Amino acid sequence: MALIAEKGFDAVTVTDIINRADIGRSTFYAHFTDKLDVFDDSIDDMSVFLRAHYARAPGRLFAFSLPLFEHMSEQRAVISALFGGANAVAAHRTVMRALGLLLREELAERDERPSGELPSLDLIIDFVVGAYATVTRHWIDTGFSMNASQLDEAFRALVTPGVEAVLRGKAEA
Repeated sequence: MALIAEKGFDAVTVTDIINRADIGRSTFYAHFTDKLDVFDDSIDDMSVFLRAHYARAPGRLFAFSLPLFEHMSEQRAVISALFGGANAVAAHRTVMRALGLLLREELAERDERPSGELPSLDLIIDFVVGAYATVTRHWIDTGFSMNASQLDEAFRALVTPGVEAVLRGKAEA
């Protein structure tokens, strides 16, 4: 993560990682296929962290939100490098895919609608992930103008009422 903050995701090479970690090339390739695989592993660790927050706040929709904003606040340089660079598409997709998987677990157990009801759970997940990414992008573009709690409140105000209504099957047609 320090390398990403220093050089930007796209500029980091496997050689950079090997040198920073002070390991041999064969050791690296025994555990990872490339730098994106290292990043994926870090995202998996983050997913475990966020699931723990969900377990401590059962029933709270989007329990991942504040802890993730707090983490991003602490890692501003890395977040700016990941989301601020025009070429960091793969890293951005990886983060959003992981967030989507977390949301699928959370929302599937809350969905009270009959099977096949529209909008589909996939569309709801894409909407929430997109909203989270948009709020994060705004935060970066405004120089981290809000603290993590304020950002979480804004995200929840924009997204929670509609998603809750849809999952209960009470959204207006």
